[in-house]
Amino acid sequence: MVSVKRYLHGSNTGNENKHLAMNPGVGIGRSFPLGDACWESGANFSVFSRSATSVELLFFDHVEDAQPSRIIVLDPRLHRTYHYWHVFVPGVSPGQLYGYRVHGPFDPARGLRFDASKVLLDPYGKAVAVPKNYSRDAASREGDNAAAAMKSVVTDRRGYDWEGDEPLRRPFSRTLIYEMHVRGFTRHASSGLTSEKRGTYGGVIEKVPYLRDLGITAVELLPVFHFDERDAPPGRTNYWGYAPVSFFAPHPAYSSRQEPLGAVDEFRDMVKALHRAGIEVILDVVFNHTAEGDQRGPTLSLRGFENGAYYILGKDRSQYANYSGTGNTLNPNHPIVRRLILDSLRYWVQEMHVDGFRFDLASILTRDASGQTLPSPPVLWDIESDPVLAGTKLIAEAWDAGGLYQVGSFIGDSWKEWNGRFRDDVRSFFRGDAGTVSPFASRLLASPDVFGHEEREAEQSINFVTCHDGFTLNDLVSYDHNMTGTMNVLEYCRKNGIKYLVFASSGGTVYGESEIFPLREPFSLHPISPYGASKAAAEMYLSAYAFSYSMKIASVRFANIFGERSQHGVGYDFYMKLHENPKQLTILGDGLQQKSYLHVADAVRGVILVGQSLMTQRTPYEVYNIGAEDWYTVKEIAEIYEQQLGLSNVQHTFTGGDRGWVGDVAKSLLAIDKLKQLGFSPQISFREGVQRYCQWLDQNRAKKKIK
Repeated sequence: MVSVKRYLHGSNTGNENKHLAMNPGVGIGRSFPLGDACWESGANFSVFSRSATSVELLFFDHVEDAQPSRIIVLDPRLHRTYHYWHVFVPGVSPGQLYGYRVHGPFDPARGLRFDASKVLLDPYGKAVAVPKNYSRDAASREGDNAAAAMKSVVTDRRGYDWEGDEPLRRPFSRTLIYEMHVRGFTRHASSGLTSEKRGTYGGVIEKVPYLRDLGITAVELLPVFHFDERDAPPGRTNYWGYAPVSFFAPHPAYSSRQEPLGAVDEFRDMVKALHRAGIEVILDVVFNHTAEGDQRGPTLSLRGFENGAYYILGKDRSQYANYSGTGNTLNPNHPIVRRLILDSLRYWVQEMHVDGFRFDLASILTRDASGQTLPSPPVLWDIESDPVLAGTKLIAEAWDAGGLYQVGSFIGDSWKEWNGRFRDDVRSFFRGDAGTVSPFASRLLASPDVFGHEEREAEQSINFVTCHDGFTLNDLVSYDHNMTGTMNVLEYCRKNGIKYLVFASSGGTVYGESEIFPLREPFSLHPISPYGASKAAAEMYLSAYAFSYSMKIASVRFANIFGERSQHGVGYDFYMKLHENPKQLTILGDGLQQKSYLHVADAVRGVILVGQSLMTQRTPYEVYNIGAEDWYTVKEIAEIYEQQLGLSNVQHTFTGGDRGWVGDVAKSLLAIDKLKQLGFSPQISFREGVQRYCQWLDQNRAKKKIK
């Protein structure tokens, strides 16, 4: 039987003696728990890496140090169990700064991106120290980045006095949530706090009486996982926090305490104070991507440990799937990532006493390693069935940036869902829009048209009118003009110093006819409808503002867009007509009009690329086409839908003429050479997109969400 002492500290025979000569005073350690774990005599360290060839544990005396004060090389013969690398280091105490260098192949084509010149954060580290000269760029380019790298901090969570505090377990039916940005809540001098307390966890403590007087029962904190504030355009700061670096460490910049472990205890103090006032703490958590970005981004942690396990990669494994709209997507149903997510949630509940979680872009948690949607995602059932998390509030933002929209159909028995329909219909009703009485009544009755088929409790719907994605409630009802017209948007940007703008126009063909195909940017505009003329006029305004007020504006012209959630257009028309009469189909025009269609997920990718290029855009105003590279006649499109629906020998009837409606054109195809220079290429073929679209239509037709 191996004693605990021997297991942690090693023995004195054979190969272990040789190892001790290389790393005097260290023990073998153990694979569990992951991260750092303090013992009375030292600390254990454990990390996962399947493909690494060797691992170095680095200790630093100061966060700005360019060289580690101690390097411990982990011998795989002694310090590796399965794919876990571990070591016990006597004498290490809380507050010790550390990081890792991980050696292995750099072979992006195989999904491997090891870079031993980079200091990596421990994925399970409970605290992070950030040097004043932290450089995201240094973590992105070749060369050593130790002096400008973030470091993990050894913690000991056992000594904190919770004074009997426990999660409040208030039922959802009695919950009123106040969404809060920790920094923004008290940052301004009008908060009445001292400058040291403004924008901190301690500042929230000072304002607990104010929160209690509001009558709210829970605060939902926008991301407090440590995030990369430099993950932003040049000269700007990431304010919102949707760029996580660590899933266990509270963001240290929100702490009024300067010591490395200050944020951990100050966060706990905040939770304890809110609980004393009867206010629960819900965290907005981001388990869909990290701040490491795409293949051009920095190597901060996960990428350097096991890139192919932690992220969903593309068919070209040197590229990242981007269902989050931020450059990468976590691989949530990989066993290692599932464990990471579960361990993180357990930690925040057990050690930090939080009461619940709102999952940003939660639909990504339903995707597999290839990005496909799973009918029963393991990670969601892991979360829901975990005994530690029983009774913890679970709220899903049930959509993602890749086209998934699962409000009313999110997997699980305990999950509540943000109800965007409530926001939209309540706003419309109070504006006095026509036809809003019935939808408004449905929203007040817990949206039975959205959730009724699941036979769940009324509080499954998380109702809200405003959130961080738009104006505050005060601003929403204070503006004396409607911010919908192009001129209003441009004026708002000018008055508020907003210098960068992407304008998403409609299909390039609505502008009018052209004799040159494919259509390039710019092309001669000959509007054939008032709608087309309005789009041409909007682009003239955009150009004028860009040049007159030193703005950077990009206008994007779309091909015909189709895909999930769309309930209009040629494809939708064909689908509905064929379900009504599978033997006969009426086609507008002569069926020979040529159309180019792009799936909505590819359209989103194109817009993101354009947005990312704004910082380096050479001229104040640019136009980009976003489209596919093929086209089909309307008759061919009809036949593709018929094949997808399993129909044959359908009789076609044509209304005649070379176009189907006023404003239609006989031919549409956009040249996308300019966008391809930014790295764009359509990922979803038209036939694959039709298949997805029809599946979505089938599902929602079965649930009577479309008629």
